Amino acid sequence: MRRVVFWLCVLSISVAPAICKKGQKAPTCPSKGCEANKNCRCSDSSFVINKDNLDEYPQLVSLVTDDALEEAIYNDIWLPLISTYQNPDGSPIVNTFFVPHEYTDYKIVNELYNYGQEIAVNSITKNNLQDYWRKASEETLTKEFLGMKKILTKFANIPSENILGVRTPQFQLAGNHTIAAYQAADLKYDSSWPTLPSLPLFPYTLDFASTQQCTLGSECPNEAFPGFWILPINDLAGKNGKECNVLYNCNIT
Repeated sequence: MRRVVFWLCVLSISVAPAICKKGQKAPTCPSKGCEANKNCRCSDSSFVINKDNLDEYPQLVSLVTDDALEEAIYNDIWLPLISTYQNPDGSPIVNTFFVPHEYTDYKIVNELYNYGQEIAVNSITKNNLQDYWRKASEETLTKEFLGMKKILTKFANIPSENILGVRTPQFQLAGNHTIAAYQAADLKYDSSWPTLPSLPLFPYTLDFASTQQCTLGSECPNEAFPGFWILPINDLAGKNGKECNVLYNCNIT
């Protein structure tokens, strides 16, 4: 059986766009004007969370996978999970499935969507070469992401407007090309950008320059993309202090 990979990120959704021409670097986020009710939020890792201020910071744990959805995995893992476990308020847990095309059973995708799970985009090819994603043109990436969104709409019968999220394979961003391709596909948020446990971030928009580290050899965006959200993957500190963004790499079970 193919291994299912789980990803966790700690997130908090809160929401004066910058006006920049294509090719211009995004300006620094101002102390005022980028507000939640205007679908704008600055990136900021200056806060410190400790046992004395836990009540000041909401914590939501996002359970995510970007593997193909097959019948065996659905029956053995996902169906028992979503039918057994609940949130503290009694509501069913909701997972985000960043779906690639290869090996995916779209009947299963449709069933998960109808169970109330979030279906999002991974890519058509899920090419295993990191340089393919790092060095791809905007045109190539648009074909990957918009094409996958169209496939989900057609074969899993999911309304296009309900497909909002995207994760690029292996977390390999191609800088501004990647975000521009996301927007060409009318996707609203990305979850491909890891950050170290020592510099955690809440979700933010790319109206202004990101302060997030650029890791894993990716090229990170430096232009403004108003209203487009980044949901950072805050790495976990596993056993022996090992940092990871995949649970099995941290030996967490």
